[in-house]
Amino acid sequence: MPQVCCNPLKLVIKNNPECLCRMISNRGSSQAEQVGINVNDAQMLPARCGEHLKYIFVSILCLMQDLEDLLTWTKAPPLATPFLSPFG
Repeated sequence: MPQVCCNPLKLVIKNNPECLCRMISNRGSSQAEQVGINVNDAQMLPARCGEHLKYIFVSILCLMQDLEDLLTWTKAPPLATPFLSPFG
């Protein structure tokens, strides 16, 4: 695999591995397939670039990110003004 392809992926793995969650999530996989990306091939890229990911580690990162998103969402403040219908 050419370094021009691998170097950006290696940077993501090193500096922002939670981005890989999008690749392995069901929603991310569906979106990738819709634009013509072969998800199985995409998941093999790290190994082809010499990066051997432990997918359990990435999965734990994804779960932590999902939990953080959920906690943030559930702590959202209530609406400042209640919805008033013009019909009473």
